Amino acid sequence: MRRAHILILVGLVLVGASVAAGAWVSSRVGQATLRAEAEHQLARVLKGPAEIDRTRLLLRLGLRLEGEGVRAYPSAPGTSGPGHQLTAERVAAGVDVLSLLIGRFRLRWLLVEDGHFHITRSAEGAWAPYPVAFVTRKRPPPPAGAEGEKLLGVVRAAEATARALFERPLAANRVQLRNATVSLADRFPTALEQPPVFIALEQVDGVLEHSWFSDRAELVLEGVLVGGAGQRTPIEIRGRRESDGGLRLTVALREFPLDLLDPYARVQHPDGTLSGRLTGVVDVLTYGRDQSTVELDWVVRDLATAVPRPGSSPSVPIRTPHLSLRTFVEVTENRLRVREARLRGGVIDLAATAAAERPLGPRSAVRVDLELQALSLVEIQSLVGWLPEESRDRLAPWLERFQAGRLLSAGTRGSAHVENWRKLLAGHTRRLPRGFVVHGTLDGVELQTTEGNRLTDLSGRVEWSGDRLEIHEARAQLNDTQLPTIEATVSGVSHVLASPPEARQLEARASALPGLGALVRLFDRPNDAEREPTTVHLEIDELDHPALAWPLRDLRASLHAPPGSLQITAESGRFGGVPVRGEAVWTFDEERRFHLSLIASPPPAGEAPEAEPAPEPRPPRDPNVWARGRLRINSFRLAELALEPVTGRIDLQGTKLAFSELEAPLPVSGSVRGHATVDLSESAEVGLRADFALSEADVDALGHGLGLPAGFATGRAKLVASLSGHMRPGDPLAAGIDGVISLEAREGEIRQKLPVIAAVALASEVFNPLWDRDAIRYDQVDSVLDLEDGLMVTESFAIEGPDVRVLASGKVDLARPPHEIQAVVALKVFRTLQPLNLLPNFDEGLLVAYFEVDGPWAKPESRPLALRSLAGSIMPTFVTKGLQVLRDQLLGNGKAQPRGPGTRRRNRRAPPAEPAP
Repeated sequence: MRRAHILILVGLVLVGASVAAGAWVSSRVGQATLRAEAEHQLARVLKGPAEIDRTRLLLRLGLRLEGEGVRAYPSAPGTSGPGHQLTAERVAAGVDVLSLLIGRFRLRWLLVEDGHFHITRSAEGAWAPYPVAFVTRKRPPPPAGAEGEKLLGVVRAAEATARALFERPLAANRVQLRNATVSLADRFPTALEQPPVFIALEQVDGVLEHSWFSDRAELVLEGVLVGGAGQRTPIEIRGRRESDGGLRLTVALREFPLDLLDPYARVQHPDGTLSGRLTGVVDVLTYGRDQSTVELDWVVRDLATAVPRPGSSPSVPIRTPHLSLRTFVEVTENRLRVREARLRGGVIDLAATAAAERPLGPRSAVRVDLELQALSLVEIQSLVGWLPEESRDRLAPWLERFQAGRLLSAGTRGSAHVENWRKLLAGHTRRLPRGFVVHGTLDGVELQTTEGNRLTDLSGRVEWSGDRLEIHEARAQLNDTQLPTIEATVSGVSHVLASPPEARQLEARASALPGLGALVRLFDRPNDAEREPTTVHLEIDELDHPALAWPLRDLRASLHAPPGSLQITAESGRFGGVPVRGEAVWTFDEERRFHLSLIASPPPAGEAPEAEPAPEPRPPRDPNVWARGRLRINSFRLAELALEPVTGRIDLQGTKLAFSELEAPLPVSGSVRGHATVDLSESAEVGLRADFALSEADVDALGHGLGLPAGFATGRAKLVASLSGHMRPGDPLAAGIDGVISLEAREGEIRQKLPVIAAVALASEVFNPLWDRDAIRYDQVDSVLDLEDGLMVTESFAIEGPDVRVLASGKVDLARPPHEIQAVVALKVFRTLQPLNLLPNFDEGLLVAYFEVDGPWAKPESRPLALRSLAGSIMPTFVTKGLQVLRDQLLGNGKAQPRGPGTRRRNRRAPPAEPAP
C-alpha cells in the first residue's frame, strides 16, 4: 500500500513539472533559452558546432522538443558541397523528464525529417565529419610488415560501424529517419589523378531502436543508392544486437552499378577497370574487435574488369555475362579463414577454402584448397592468360599442342608463406612449397606431341606436390592405338623443368606396342618357375615416346620378364636433359598397365663445359626410329640351348622391333649370328622375320638344345635359316612360322639314340647287324628343311658315311603333339649281305633298301617298301614322290623327276643365304 502511494506521488510531481516547464517555455525568454540549450545539447552529442533556426517545446504524451532548420558541422571555407555537412528540415525529440529532474538532458526518441548527412574524404585519406572520423580512427592501423591487413579494411569498417550503432544509443533510444540523404564526396582516388567519387543514399527511411529493458538493439533502413551517372540502386540495411552479445549488420543490394567502384579498382592497380551490376547480400556478425564472420551471396551480371597479373603488367581483361559468389569468412585475432567459397560464371566454376595467419604479412602461413570444375580447352587457354608472363611462356609450348578436350577438375591445396605464394604466382619458382599439391583431372584431350604423333582420348589425373609429379590412371590412344594405362611418378621434376627446352623436345614419331604383352607371354614357361628369369641389359641411346612426355637419352637399364610382366630398372640416364634413375613395370594381365618411377637429379655442378667428355659421334637420326641402342643378355636359353652371352643392336621403328648384329657363342664351340624383326602391331600375336646362321657348332650340344637326347652324335655343324610368320602365346612357336633351314654337318658319328634310326633297324633283320654298333660314322650330313604351317618338310636329307648312306624325305608335325612323322628312308650299305630282293645289286657290296616310317616322333614304326609298290594306288602321293627322289639320288640320276599335278613346290626355294655380319 505504501509503495502505491509513492508511485502516485511521483506521477503527480512529473505532471506538475511538465505543466511548469510548459508555462516557462511559453514566454519569449523561455523560447530563446530553449533554443540555446537545444543547440548546446546537440553540439555536445554531435561533437561539433550546431545551429537551430526555431525550437518549441510541446506537452504531448510527455515532453516533446521540436526544431526546424537544424545545421551542424560547417563545411571548410572554399570547399564544394553544402555549407554544413549535417542538415535537417525538421527534428523532433521526446525529452526524458526524469533526466531533467536530476539535472541531465536525455532524449527518449529522435525523429529526423528531410535530413542530409554529407561525408567527405580528402586526397590524404582524412574523413569528416566527426562521427565518421571517430569510427575510422577506432580502427587500428595494420602492424608494421603486415600490409596484407589492408585486405580486411571492409571487415574492420563494418565491425566498427556495427559497434557504433548497437553498443549504445547514439542520441536517443529510438532514432528514426524520414526521407533522409547520406552523400559521399571521396577525393582519395585523386591521388592517381582521378576525379572525385560522388555517391548518395537517398530517400532513406529507417529506425534504430535500443531496448529500455535489455541490451537488444535493432536497425531497419531502406533507401536508394545514386551514383555519379544517375544510376539508382535500391539498398536495404538491417542489423541487430543479438542476445549473446553479437552485433549483426546486413546489407542487401539490387542491381548495384560496379562502375561506381571503378576508381577504387584503379587505386589498387592503374590498369584496373570494373563495371557490371551486382545483386546480393553482405552479412557481418561481430563479437568484438577481431572476432567477426562475413557471409557473402552475390550475383554480378555483365561483369567487365581487368585482373592484374602478379609481378607483371598489363592486366588481363575479363568479361562474363554472369558471375556468382558465395562464401563464408571468419576473422579472429590470429587467423583468417574462408569456408565454403564458390565462384561460378563464364569459364570459372571454383570451389575454395583457405586459412591464413594474422597479421597478414610476408611470413604469414596461408593454406588454400582450390578446385576448378569442367574447363574446356578454350577456357583453359583463357585462364592461363591470367598467369604471369614467365609462367605463360613456360606453358605456351604445351598449350599449343592441345587440340581438344577438357579438364574435369583442376585445383591446388597446401600451405605456404605469403612471400612464397608471390614467387609462385609470379612464376619465379618451379618447386612447390612443402605439402603443396596442384592437381587436375583430364578427359577427352587431344594432344599433338611431335610431327605425325597424336595422343587422343587422353584421360587421367595429375598431381604435382613439392618436387614430385604424379600421373594416375592415364589412358590415351597414340595414333589411334590404345596405350597401356599409365601410373607414373617423377621426383625432382623441378630439375627437368629447369633444363633447356630443346632437351625436352621429342624428335621422333613413336607408336604404341600392342603386341609387347604377347611377346613377353611367348617366353612364359610354367614349368620353369624355379629358373631365374632372363635379364637383359640395355644401353638405349635415344627413346622418344609421347607417353613419357620427355625424351630419354643414354639410358642404362636392366630388364627381366617374370610371368605376365616386364620389369625395367634404370641405373642411369638423362630424362628431359637431366640425370635420372628409377624403375618401370609393364603388366599384361586383363588390362595392360605401365608403372613408372623416376628420380631426377640436377646436372653436376661446377663442371665447365670443356671439362665434360666429348660425346661419342652418333649416326644421323632417323625420325621414324623412336628408340635405338644395344642389348646384352648374359645368359639366354632357347629350349635347352644355352647362349652366353647374346649381344646386338635394337631399333624401334613404328611397331617393329628390329634386332641387328645379333651374336652369341654356342655351347662347346661355334657361334650364332643374325638379325630379326618383331612386329608388335597386334595384341594377340607377334610377327617375326628372322635370318640367322650357326657356324662350327658342336652337333651334340646343338641337338640337345633342340630337344634331341644328349650324346646322340658328334661332329661340327653349320645351319642357315630364314624364317617368317606369326607367333601366338599358348601355341607352339613353330605353329605359325614358315621358312627354310639349310643344315650341314661334317665328320662325326651318330649314336643309336634316334627313334627313327632305331625303328628302321628293327624293321629288317638283315640290316640289324649294322645297328649293333655303338655309332655310325658319317662324313657329312646335308639337308634343306622347309617349314610351313607347323610342318617341317624335307625332300633331301642325306647322310654320307663309310659304312652306310642314308637318304630320307618326309615331314614332321612340329606344332601339334605327338609330333607325327611321315617319311621314306633309303639305306645304301657298302658291304655284302644277304639279298633282300628289294633292289637288284648294281655293283658288288651295294645294297639298297627302302622303308616307310610313320607314327609319333618318340616311337615311330617302320616298314620295308618294295619298288613295285611305287605304282600302287594305295601308296600316298607323298611317299611315292619321296621314293622317286630317293631312287634317282641313289641310282645316280642327278635330275629331279617332274612333279605331278597339285604337288607343292617346296624345294624350288633356294637354301637361305648366310646373314651378312
